[in-house]
Amino acid sequence: MDWNKFVSQYDLIYETPPTDWPDGFLLGNGSLGAVYYAPDALCWLINKADVLDNRVTEVKRIMTPDEAVRMIREGADSQTLNHEEYGTPPPSGVGPKSCGRLTIDLGAGRASGWHGALPAIRSRLGLYDATLHVEVDKHLYHPRVTSFVRAEEDMLVIRVRDVSPMVNPITTIYFSRPEDIQLAEPELTVERGRLLLTMPSMPEAYPYVTAIAVIPRPSKTYRDTFLPRIREKYRAPELGTADLRMQGKLGIIRVSGDFDLLLTVATARDNPDPRDEVHRRLDRATATGLEPLHETHADWWAEYWRRSWVELGDKAQEQLFYLSLYALGSTYRRGPMPGILGLVYGPWLGNVQTSPWGGGLANDLNIQCPFFPVHALNHSELFEAYLDTSDLLLPESRRLARAVFGARGAHVASYTILGNMSSGLGAVHFLYMGSYQALMHCLCWRYRRDVKQLRERLYPFLKEILAFYLDMLRKGQDGRYHLWPSYAVELEIMDCGDAVQIMSMLKVCLQTAVEAAELMGVDDAEAAQWKEILAHFPDYAQGTDQQGRRVVVDGDGIPADHHVGQAGCLHPVYPCGEVDEFAAPDTLALYQRTLDSVLDKTAETVYAAEHGFFYESAWACFFRAMTALRLGRAEDFWRLHLPRLLKAHAKPNGLMSHDATYLVDPADSEANLANIPDRCLDDVGEKMPLFEPWCGHFGCSTPNARAKQLIEPLIEVNGDYLTMMTETMLQSHNGVIRVFPAWPKEREAQFANWVAEGGTIVSARHTGGQVAFITLRRGAGAAALRRAHVRSPWTGEVLACDLPAEGAITLTAVGVRAGAEAQEPQPPESARPRVLVPHPRYPLWLGRPDFTVPASN
Repeated sequence: MDWNKFVSQYDLIYETPPTDWPDGFLLGNGSLGAVYYAPDALCWLINKADVLDNRVTEVKRIMTPDEAVRMIREGADSQTLNHEEYGTPPPSGVGPKSCGRLTIDLGAGRASGWHGALPAIRSRLGLYDATLHVEVDKHLYHPRVTSFVRAEEDMLVIRVRDVSPMVNPITTIYFSRPEDIQLAEPELTVERGRLLLTMPSMPEAYPYVTAIAVIPRPSKTYRDTFLPRIREKYRAPELGTADLRMQGKLGIIRVSGDFDLLLTVATARDNPDPRDEVHRRLDRATATGLEPLHETHADWWAEYWRRSWVELGDKAQEQLFYLSLYALGSTYRRGPMPGILGLVYGPWLGNVQTSPWGGGLANDLNIQCPFFPVHALNHSELFEAYLDTSDLLLPESRRLARAVFGARGAHVASYTILGNMSSGLGAVHFLYMGSYQALMHCLCWRYRRDVKQLRERLYPFLKEILAFYLDMLRKGQDGRYHLWPSYAVELEIMDCGDAVQIMSMLKVCLQTAVEAAELMGVDDAEAAQWKEILAHFPDYAQGTDQQGRRVVVDGDGIPADHHVGQAGCLHPVYPCGEVDEFAAPDTLALYQRTLDSVLDKTAETVYAAEHGFFYESAWACFFRAMTALRLGRAEDFWRLHLPRLLKAHAKPNGLMSHDATYLVDPADSEANLANIPDRCLDDVGEKMPLFEPWCGHFGCSTPNARAKQLIEPLIEVNGDYLTMMTETMLQSHNGVIRVFPAWPKEREAQFANWVAEGGTIVSARHTGGQVAFITLRRGAGAAALRRAHVRSPWTGEVLACDLPAEGAITLTAVGVRAGAEAQEPQPPESARPRVLVPHPRYPLWLGRPDFTVPASN
């Protein structure tokens, strides 16, 4: 298989340039990110995961648990608790800060005087080696620019070639930190022929140094043809020069001819002397040369792509799949991992760097969603960033458990930031975050089956989380253990017990801890406690909604018709996997009714569309879609949930937004409001007409296609898309492998080297309306299962398949045989902009064609 040719067919291509950073191209290695865009000159925003403003809300006091319980019994909501404990909030600029903006004006920008004719700019993000290629063209002017962020070092590398001495004798490079009046001014210096920007102090954060080295290179462009025909005094030298200077807050480098540029950022976390660190990196890189730097970078990405592959029978959806996988590989490598925004952020409106969504870690799903698909896609290496960050925040989680609750173990705050600090204490009384964090550790064990990792990283963290919950649980008169107050997510009702989201995840944590303790032969006493709780676990709360349906509700004390936030009542289906097609019929019927009820009352539903509705938040669509897939409702997924996600949240640059941006004519969207059902839902203490949240008054519908380009992306939603598509082809919860369980009969598809729970490596093909074969291999983990249970797509029965120590077995409609089925992808297509969502007026493109050039016949 020619991996380069295969992966390159999904390259992102813009025939016209991205003009702002939300529409830009991401280059990154999990620590350092560069966001490329080109409003006129070529720009890169430089972002680093540990460069952020860490100021937090002042804490007035910490309520005792007894006081908090008393207030909750008297009807206090979360805002009341916050008011009691919060002090003065931090300034508006809290969050991630771009380290700098690098601009390369090749002499063709709008500020270039009589050189002001803008060129054509064509940009191509090569996925196979994670390298950006930019072609800049006009008369006698064809510079070529390549750039990449090294996979294994925090360094942006840019190569500029074919600079025209006729049109552009001098290139000007500008570097500065985006304006921020809340921060101290940086110090600009020239040292050892390099431009340095030093931030000696950041609020509650690490100081950093950014350094740039420019290396002139020999150039022969146009020399033989044109230079002999002009006067000697206007001839540029073959080897140019680089002149560095400072102008106020701006660093300026003037370069003649071709050149290489190396940019690196070091914080005091990287090295107590970041200035020495940046010089050391640049010394090594300069001595090594560009080609070896790119070679080792490309090797990392080549190995990344070889771990698995997929074809979806739709090139546009395949492209979004690979762009999403690229986004995860660029964002998550090691801790501390970036916050909600990943590495794609930049200055917003005004004179303070206020990045949308802030830069903390929302520990209720925003930082979990990108990691749901990584194990199944054979990219568990990305989960190391999650583990590193969980360990980094553990000391603060231990402190909160003691200070707020007087409890053992660790309590994870709802929102945390780098530097082991929580963002405030009011929301600390919400107990669901620790179970969410630990659930991800449990899923890692289920897939990897790595006993060493279990012993050293997963199990110790799990024990700390469970120690806290053991101190919070109380055994009631019914003989069962209960958690009160437990808070159902985003419902603002504090007087709630046994919130289903928490309890379903806590059950998985307890089960995994028991399994781990028995496997390793440790902690008999703790394991006995965990078994005791599991044996006396409470039932999930139920109620009857307005339609007369008996359903699971979000917690004991939550009305059945409360507008559902994150629909935690569905968590036993997904992500916990407690309920599946093998559950008792009455249980299955209960959760089918619950999903129907949730769909009828989700407050994030928006009718500002041509017809029907979409979800205002991507996670609302994601969790409904995943529950539908697990409950066998594939038609709902393909007809409703997937189109809603793509139409409202996909962007031309292959990233996806958390909030919806729906392209529609206002006349159509306003007419559709008449279809909003005329009924009410329960809010806190009052009724809420459906029109109130469903009319789309937040402004997410527009006829302006630029809105798709300018809405900020969140990497979590690319993870959502990957998870959704993966589950249509491979599910493996509760020890049963299901291949193509929700795949349309008419579509071709195949995948190779994906991973099922238990560590089994699975490859399969769907063709001619049925599954052609399933190939199984034993996983590499020390405790990987030696026997796989597979639900036959031909008969429906569950087959027990012994996995050989070496090699593979293949299942077909006629039986099981040794060896692997030959598997080759379809011939690759040429990379190009593709229509992801067709529409006569508002098609959604991946990439961007040049609409100004008439299409050729």
